[in-house]
Amino acid sequence: FFSVKKNEVSTSKIVHLFTIFIAYRILTYLPVALFRHTFSISDFFKCFIPGDYYANLYSVVFILSPFLNKVIAGFDDRNYEKFLLLLLSLFTVIPTLTDYVLPTFISTKLPNVYTVSLYGNGRGFTLINFILLYYIGGYVARINFKTFCKPLAVYIISSLFVLLMMCKNRGPACSYCNFFLVMSAASLVACFKMFKFQNNIVNTIAKSTWGVYCIHVFFLSIYCKFFPYDELSKNLLSSVFHFSACIIFTFSASVLWDKTCLIALNPIENLLKKIRFINQKISVNIVNAQDNSET
Repeated sequence: FFSVKKNEVSTSKIVHLFTIFIAYRILTYLPVALFRHTFSISDFFKCFIPGDYYANLYSVVFILSPFLNKVIAGFDDRNYEKFLLLLLSLFTVIPTLTDYVLPTFISTKLPNVYTVSLYGNGRGFTLINFILLYYIGGYVARINFKTFCKPLAVYIISSLFVLLMMCKNRGPACSYCNFFLVMSAASLVACFKMFKFQNNIVNTIAKSTWGVYCIHVFFLSIYCKFFPYDELSKNLLSSVFHFSACIIFTFSASVLWDKTCLIALNPIENLLKKIRFINQKISVNIVNAQDNSET
């Protein structure tokens, strides 16, 4: 959505993201390990290995984004829609059929028709699905919806289908390559695109999104340790209260932690910015066929 028109990216952003990610892993591992007397050198060094699927795939798509943008640079809206329809058919419709429809209603699987790899589509935890979502975001950024009606209707209908699918077969219904889940997410972004407002508080909190992602499981586990869900799930009202309190606590604590850590990490980040080989510009220039042949 934000990068689809850019022809250049800087690896310094990836360095920044992984600096935060690694720092959070260290800061969450050390206190627990020292308190429980389970510290080990090997486990400590594992904190420096970026083993998070989202961080890794996000970084790959970010680095590839200038090249991905060139694929659609000459597309008009009609060709973009054809391209997107093809991607959706291959990488969401077919996985939905093979992962959910056939196993749920026919009790059979067709592993030979997967369109991602020999071993399946990985429930959407793949680079292909991330690239698909990138192009969907680019399409949402390009199209100007006149009213909320169309994207809101798509969101409601898709969400209802996801809910119904979860009642029958929860695992595949929650897969990131589920067609209805993808459409629900895309239409929700389209709805928020139509909001026109500026708010300094929202912008300040938004800057902590990555930090919240990195650290939220730590605070979520703390909350659940003191307030187990089973003790509060006797009725709907207590469940709503539990989940609401859990979300507020986890998000608030994560944002506060992120703001504090960014201050502490500032000297390290300034030092990393001086290392040239990890701070490179990746750009793509348009070269026509005649110029290319002459070169």
